[in-house]
Amino acid sequence: MKMSSNALKPINILHYESIRKDSVIEGFQSFLKEIFKMIGYDANIMMNYDANIIIDKSRSTSFREIATTNNIDIFVCDLLFGSSHFLGLDIIQAIKDECPEIPVFAMSEAQIPHNKTSSIRPTFDLFISKDLRLDDAYKQYIAEEIKRVFNSQLGVTIEYDSDSDVYSDKPELKNQFERLLKKIVFTSHNSRSETCIDYIKLNLLKGGFSGSFVFRMHCIASNKESCIHAVLKVSEVKNAEIEIENYLNYVKWYLPYTWRPEMLAHSIGKDIGLICYAFAYNDDVQFEPLSYHVSKNHVGKVKCAISLIFDAGKQKWYKNSRKISGSINEFYYSKYFSNGRKRPHEEFSKIMENNGGTVVGNNEYRLGGEIYPMPNILCARSLPNDYYEHICHGDLNSNNILISKEDSLIFIDFQDTENGHAFLDFITFELSLRLDYNFNLSLIELTLLEQQIESKIDEESLWGMMALVRRAAFDNCQLEVKTHYYYGLCMCAFKLLRLSGLVEWKKNQLVACLLVNLKKIDSFTK
Repeated sequence: MKMSSNALKPINILHYESIRKDSVIEGFQSFLKEIFKMIGYDANIMMNYDANIIIDKSRSTSFREIATTNNIDIFVCDLLFGSSHFLGLDIIQAIKDECPEIPVFAMSEAQIPHNKTSSIRPTFDLFISKDLRLDDAYKQYIAEEIKRVFNSQLGVTIEYDSDSDVYSDKPELKNQFERLLKKIVFTSHNSRSETCIDYIKLNLLKGGFSGSFVFRMHCIASNKESCIHAVLKVSEVKNAEIEIENYLNYVKWYLPYTWRPEMLAHSIGKDIGLICYAFAYNDDVQFEPLSYHVSKNHVGKVKCAISLIFDAGKQKWYKNSRKISGSINEFYYSKYFSNGRKRPHEEFSKIMENNGGTVVGNNEYRLGGEIYPMPNILCARSLPNDYYEHICHGDLNSNNILISKEDSLIFIDFQDTENGHAFLDFITFELSLRLDYNFNLSLIELTLLEQQIESKIDEESLWGMMALVRRAAFDNCQLEVKTHYYYGLCMCAFKLLRLSGLVEWKKNQLVACLLVNLKKIDSFTK
C-alpha cells in the first residue's frame, strides 16, 4: 500500500559530495529522496563539498558536533571526491570513528576495488552505485538494504524526571545517548504503524558501585497504549559488551526465566553502551531491591531470598562445580586488585587507630584485649592451591536482587557473570548485608558478634541470615575448603574499603568482619 506524503517521517541526511554541477546534484538528491520515500521517510538532504576541511585533523568542529547541531540521522559520502585516492574512505573512517552509531552510506560512479574498501576500518555501512540510480530494481534493492542498516525510531519524545538527565551538561554525550535509545526502541519503518514507540519516560534508579546508570523506562506507542515496563542500563562500552556476552553465555540458558530479565535490545556507541531489559512479570507486580528490605531489617524477606537463591535445585549455576589447579590467592587478587594490586592499608590502619587499636610488633593489632593479624597475611599465608569453581553472578549484592511483595525474585546486572570461585556469590551477598544496615555498634562490639556468627544459625536477625548464607555455601560445595570462604570474605571486604564516600559505620562493619576472619585464616594456616 502506497504511503501518503503526510505520513512520512522526516529524516536528516548530510551528503559529502565532490561534484558541484547542479543538474547532477539534483539527480542524486532526487534518487535519494525517492529511495527513502519508498520506506516511509521524507529526506532533508544537506550538502557539503569541502573535503579538505572535513578531514583536517585540526578542524575545530567534530563530526559528533556536526551531527548534534544539525540532528543528522545518516551521512552519505562520495568515495572519490574527484580524486583517484579515494579520499571519501578517509572521511567515512573519521565519521565512523567519532559516531559509530550513525549509518554512513558510500556513493560512487567508479568501480571500487575490494582491497581499497576493505583496507580501512571502520568503513561504510552501505554502498550505493551512482550509475544504477535509474534502475527500478536497484532502487528496490537499495531501499531494502537501508531498512536493514538503519534502525532508529525517529520522532520519539524522550522525557526525563528531575534526576534522570544525567548528560544535561554534556550535549554531545547526550546526543549519543538519545541516538542509541532510539535504536533500542525501534519497531518499524512504517510510520503509520500503531505500535511505533512515540514517547519514552526515564526515571533514574539507585545504582550500585559499577559506575553505570540504571533507569526505569516507560514507553507509550502511537496508539497511546502503554508498553511493558523495562529497565535501561547505561555503561561504558567495554562493560556493556562484557555484560551482553555474559548474558548469552551464562544467563539466558541457565537461570529460570522468572529469575532473569529478558534482554530486549542493546546498542553500542563510541563512549557508552545501552542494554534494555524486561521482566517475566506484568506491570502490576512491584519489585524492590533486596537492599531496601535489608535497610529496614525485614529479616523475613531476606530469609526468603536466601532460601530461594542458594537452593541448588532452583538454578543450575551452583550444581556443577569443577576443581581448578591454581591459586585461590591469585583468583581474588586478580578479581579485586588487578590495578596494581592496590590495597587500602592506610584506610584500615586509620580505622583501627580511631577505634583504639594499637600496633603490636610488626604484623598485629590489639583491640579490646584481642590480638588480630594485619591484612598483609592475605598475601603472606599459603592456602591450599586447588579450589572449586562454577558459574557465578559475580556481583550478587542485595542491590542486584529484586524481590516482590509475593516473594518473586529477579537478578540484574550481569557485567561480572562468569566462572568463578564456588563461594564468590555467597561471600558477596553476605558482605552486602553489612553495607545495607547500620547495627549502631562499636568496632569492639561488632568483632564480638562476628566471632559468633556461625552459632546464630537459628536466630531471626541479620546475623542469623549471615549464618544461613555460610551454611548454604558449605552445603552447595561440600568439597571446597572452608578456609577459602574466610579468605574470600577478607579480600572482598578489603576491596570494599576502597569505595569512595563510604560512611564510617559501613567501614567499621567491614573492618570487624575483616579482623575476625583474618584471625581465622591465621590460625588455620600457621
